[in-house]
Amino acid sequence: VHRVSYTAQNHVQVLFRTYASAFPQVVPFVCANVLWTLCVFYMKRLTFIDLTFHSSVGHSFMGLLVSFLIVSRSQISYARFMEYRRHLAASYQACRELAQYTTVYTFQTQTEDAAWWRQEVSFRIILLLRVTMDALLWSSTERENGLHLSDSDGRRGVVASRGVLSNHIAIESDYGRFTLELTEREKWEDEYFKFNREQDGDKEDSRVSKHFLLMKQLSHGRRSFIDENFRAPVNFAHILRQVIMEHPHYLGYTMPTNEYRDLLRFVENFINAFHGFRVLVFTPYPFPLLQMTRAVLFFWVYTLPMVLLKDYRLWSSILIVILVTFGFIGLEYVSMSLDDPFGDDTNDVDEHGMSLLVYEDIYLAIYRTDGPDAAVSLRDRVLDRYRQGRELDCYRDDLKGYDIWEAPEW
Repeated sequence: VHRVSYTAQNHVQVLFRTYASAFPQVVPFVCANVLWTLCVFYMKRLTFIDLTFHSSVGHSFMGLLVSFLIVSRSQISYARFMEYRRHLAASYQACRELAQYTTVYTFQTQTEDAAWWRQEVSFRIILLLRVTMDALLWSSTERENGLHLSDSDGRRGVVASRGVLSNHIAIESDYGRFTLELTEREKWEDEYFKFNREQDGDKEDSRVSKHFLLMKQLSHGRRSFIDENFRAPVNFAHILRQVIMEHPHYLGYTMPTNEYRDLLRFVENFINAFHGFRVLVFTPYPFPLLQMTRAVLFFWVYTLPMVLLKDYRLWSSILIVILVTFGFIGLEYVSMSLDDPFGDDTNDVDEHGMSLLVYEDIYLAIYRTDGPDAAVSLRDRVLDRYRQGRELDCYRDDLKGYDIWEAPEW
């Protein structure tokens, strides 16, 4: 993702720049409306088919409605965009503060175990931030591939359950129990909980922990990929809290209550920001309002030629159609861009790029406290994690192990 940079005082650059602009997306709609205007004009002139409105009063009142809906949508989308940015800033700040407070509170304890504990806390901070950014990116770029339960059949109060590797789903309802065959799109559990012989070994000598297989049985219903992916930051935060509270074993003493509570508070601040992200992702712009706005907008814009050609000349009508279509459709595309600030679009936030700056700040905190070797060791651990793939995939591999489930024995 390339950051968009511009000079607001440079009118020429702002008006004629096409990179990260909504102009190219709006031009096809403008051309279509111009062609429609010509069709209405020549149909009236050559074939005596008059599609123009005899009165423009109703269309004028509808214009007020469209203006209200477009402005309201733009305001709501911009407010959501800024809320995303505030949560993003809060999550970055919490990670930086947690790493710095960890090193500042314990820098006087210069033992090998204390240095390892500080590195482990820092490593877990980076994993928590990375998996959160991966979950947000996934929700923007791959969310449509996840399974969402469909309510198109209108049934309510239906409970679904299925086996680990079954291709059928058992449905229990007030009308009895019946079985439905799953489509390829609906076999998400086989993908998330699938057994890979090359990675996981033979089932008789499996490297997959029993906890991973039992975890699915704790579910109260079917879960989509987005449910599982957004569960990862919560689990990583729990692990980070555990690592913080293990400090007596590594430091040789128990930190004062106010100090370790400060560390836990920063984790809480991060989780508060994450739940802010979660609310915005799981409660998008209301679909009925979006649908009505889009329907009224397109109807009003593409009936505009039928009103203008009644009282204006052809070229005057075309000019007005171009300006109005360009403005209203353009504002709608701006709102669409603001709705989801994460992903691969030119105007999206470079969340991973900014996360790398947080990683480097954490390395510096470790460098000042435990020296360059500790900072390099931490960076190597992070790079090894990157080589394994996305953090969401690493998290799934972690669930297949035992370390993430079982508490250490001192």
